[in-house]
Amino acid sequence: MPMVRPSIEAMIRAIRAQLDEVEGQMLAHLRQHFAELDTLLRSASGIGPIASATLIAELPELGWLNRREIAALVGVAPIANDSGATRGRRHVHGGRFEIRRVLYMAALTAAASNPAIKAFYQRLLAAGKLPKVALVACMRKLLTSLNAMVRSNKPWKQLPSRRLTSKTVYSCPPAPAFGRRLLLYFAPQGSPASRSWRRVARRRLLSGR
Repeated sequence: MPMVRPSIEAMIRAIRAQLDEVEGQMLAHLRQHFAELDTLLRSASGIGPIASATLIAELPELGWLNRREIAALVGVAPIANDSGATRGRRHVHGGRFEIRRVLYMAALTAAASNPAIKAFYQRLLAAGKLPKVALVACMRKLLTSLNAMVRSNKPWKQLPSRRLTSKTVYSCPPAPAFGRRLLLYFAPQGSPASRSWRRVARRRLLSGR
């Protein structure tokens, strides 16, 4: 084993160097092409460089859909489990795993450092919700707030407080300019943006709206 250890450590150092290089390239690409959107997303406490990059790369529909649609697309919307007169327990499933994974870590941070999300989390716990259920609700709340931020092109501090309530229904006006080409060219096949939303995006892009 002592003879093998230096070789293993050298491989670990090489892998870490490659990871650092890839992360540097990712951050440089964000600064060059999506600096405005990155700054906007990171204005929310809990959203760091990894979460921001993942949202930009994996969720081009952000800012285009309403709060229910974006939650269902990511997989943080409670799905009914009913049959006849039986009312089953709601749960979340499906959606985009990579987005949910970063939202989970972001919600953990936001539940401790973001006043709005922290108050929402504590209110759910006081109502008797399980901690994991309350955290998933925070994931959805954070996602819908980010969706509203991108749509209105306003940072977290300028977001109206009414957007952080669970009763708000969002409309869907034209998305900010930096989201149009993302949606038009990178919307995943089978997503709500892949057909009708592509047509809407194409018309808006051509008309300059």
